[in-house]
Amino acid sequence: MRFVLAGNESIGYECLKTLIEENQQVVGVVTDKMNEETKLKNARIKFLANQAGIKVYEPEDVNDSAFLEELRLLDLDLIFNIAFLQLYKAPILSIPKFGCINFHPGPLPKYGGSNGWVWAIINGESEYGVTFHYMAEKIDAGDVIAIERFPIETDETGLSLLLKCYKYGAVSFRRVLRNILEGTVVSASQDLRQKSYYYNRTPYDGMINTGWNAAKICDFVRALNFSPFPSPLSPAMVAFKGIKLTVTKAEVLGNAVREKPNPGEVIDITEDGLTMQTGNGAVLLRLSDHSTPSADTARLCVSKGIAVGSVLG
Repeated sequence: MRFVLAGNESIGYECLKTLIEENQQVVGVVTDKMNEETKLKNARIKFLANQAGIKVYEPEDVNDSAFLEELRLLDLDLIFNIAFLQLYKAPILSIPKFGCINFHPGPLPKYGGSNGWVWAIINGESEYGVTFHYMAEKIDAGDVIAIERFPIETDETGLSLLLKCYKYGAVSFRRVLRNILEGTVVSASQDLRQKSYYYNRTPYDGMINTGWNAAKICDFVRALNFSPFPSPLSPAMVAFKGIKLTVTKAEVLGNAVREKPNPGEVIDITEDGLTMQTGNGAVLLRLSDHSTPSADTARLCVSKGIAVGSVLG
């Protein structure tokens, strides 16, 4: 069979590596044009393609008529789309004989769209998954051919869960490929009544609602944590008198609810961080801004005028 792989990130690299290891005929790799913003996403996949003698395409738009004509000349059987985020329209979807297959970092029909793994942590899910499905013009709506599920750990972060998606996705890809080659693919339509869809924007603009319960605040901080890399969205933040302060760590401190709790009220400041009242308990927060590291929350509080009795949010 003749394949094109459109891909980025480590998962794109691993899937291309699998195709090469399985001695498949990869007649093209499509990836983002190399620049400062994209080089961390696609440098490895481009290097591997060049090393294997596979032509690399970098179209501004995969739906451009000139690029579509190049694809038609390749006599394609199938396109794999792996972490390549351009939207496919009907003409490109109709080019491969056996269609286009997409890797989605989420368990469809739930968690369609973007950054589903971040929302899964915020929503307090205990399980997540990845999906391979045929592509249709409607985003993440095509027939499913494989779903791989795995647990979300209690200390999971946005980065660790994304990497887990890539790990399980790479394993699932090899099985999907072998099923395709053996002609044993089984597909199932999605129940779109169960679909949830998330847009490519930062949840709640990155701002903590101090009225949330303590566990949700901690989940929110973990979900937006991509350390040691910069967050592709926004770090979790809390406001004080119009100033946004980054929350680098949050920990539930158990039951600290007063008779009439005042969510957002600072009830203690120590070397370990700032203790804040929530609607059902207290959380320990470590704060930072551009000038003060999170290891010194107490000094930051002094510089911003935050004291016991101050109200955040």
